[in-house]
Amino acid sequence: MPELTLTFFELLSLLIAVIAAVISVVSLARTRQVAQRQIELQRANLELQKEQALLAKFQRELLEREEQAKVRANVVVYAGESVTGLRFFVRNTGPVPAHDVNVEVISRQTMESVLIKEDVKAKLPIKCLNPEIDIGLIPAITLQSGNSFEALVSWRDPDDSVQRMQFDLST
Repeated sequence: MPELTLTFFELLSLLIAVIAAVISVVSLARTRQVAQRQIELQRANLELQKEQALLAKFQRELLEREEQAKVRANVVVYAGESVTGLRFFVRNTGPVPAHDVNVEVISRQTMESVLIKEDVKAKLPIKCLNPEIDIGLIPAITLQSGNSFEALVSWRDPDDSVQRMQFDLST
């Protein structure tokens, strides 16, 4: 059996080859770790992008609702005193005029309208109720009508959509 003897240069070449193999294995292991970390970061980035897209959608919807609110009237009915006595006031608290405003105030006890018919005929429907304008309606309140009322109001916004609201009133 031949003896295995290595010359100095062969031993040096073998040592360099083993060191190169170890460096390659370490480099491959580190490259794999870096690749896994990059994949994790890409997944996290994808999740972040999805969340940002949802946030952007929510913000867009919120802006659209705010824009719609800017072009809508908001008509309210409330009971108040005037110099001549109790009135039911109709007010537009929105930024744009309300058109064709109709109001009905019903007694919760008698389930009948408490507004004076002549006053209703003269004032309703309100063709155009500008912002922050009050229109007073005269009620005919008796002991039977009580002091709890339901007000139903409807109007048309500038975009021709019809709005309806209900209010609980008491005197």
